[in-house]
Amino acid sequence: MPNCPTDLDQSMLSCFQRCPRNFQWRYTRHLIPLEESLPLVFGTAWHKALEAYYITYDTERALEAFALEWGNREGEANRNLDVARRMLQARAKQFKDDYIQVISRESTFAVDMGLFTLRGRRDGLCSIKGKGQVWVLEFKHSARAPNFNWLETYRPDNQLYAYVFATQQEFNCNGALVEYALAHPSKANCHRGLIEVSNLEIADFVDSVKATYDYMKERFRQNYFPMHPSACSAYRGCEYRHLCTHPGMVEAISEAEFQIKPYNPPGVEVK
Repeated sequence: MPNCPTDLDQSMLSCFQRCPRNFQWRYTRHLIPLEESLPLVFGTAWHKALEAYYITYDTERALEAFALEWGNREGEANRNLDVARRMLQARAKQFKDDYIQVISRESTFAVDMGLFTLRGRRDGLCSIKGKGQVWVLEFKHSARAPNFNWLETYRPDNQLYAYVFATQQEFNCNGALVEYALAHPSKANCHRGLIEVSNLEIADFVDSVKATYDYMKERFRQNYFPMHPSACSAYRGCEYRHLCTHPGMVEAISEAEFQIKPYNPPGVEVK
């Protein structure tokens, strides 16, 4: 029987909240699909591009960083090297960065929550002219165009709250500067906005995380992880659906469609 982990990041917590059975497949059985997720790979490369940009403030250097991470993949209509180039060009036209001072680029954190350690990796920290505090830098991308109130889709957002909460352990931080980039071959553009997070929102987040961990411990004690059917047909579907619907074929499906890859939260050494 596996032990309940004592190092968790928000990806693990959100996965468990969404569907404990999904959590079991990914984080206790360590299964990931053989076919890589292009949105995930593109997102990682986009983060590398922006990290490079905030070192050099040079769009070409940012594109080089993207290409290095992207490799020789052809991609798809909305996610490829040319789309990344268009996104960076659109970003350069739309944003002026003279009011932002980057304090740190991508960095890990660890917060003692009592029974477990909350870990994570922030995209960066910055200060903003006239705001007088530290802000979390958060990079987002999507192939879906944002609506007029796109910024409100990140409230509530436990990942963002985790970053703000962790930063508050070191700095005076009340929110995040969010960059949202649209990945599109002809309509690539970027949006930027500030999200101020209240003390009540942080308190609710902390209570939610601790309650989730209490429930997680119980699931591990019973060695039973229930399936949440609503997660089966969520956006992009669930990659583990066949494992749940064909319990007699778990080993065969695992071998044919998945590989074993243990996950370690940021800052935890690979064992």
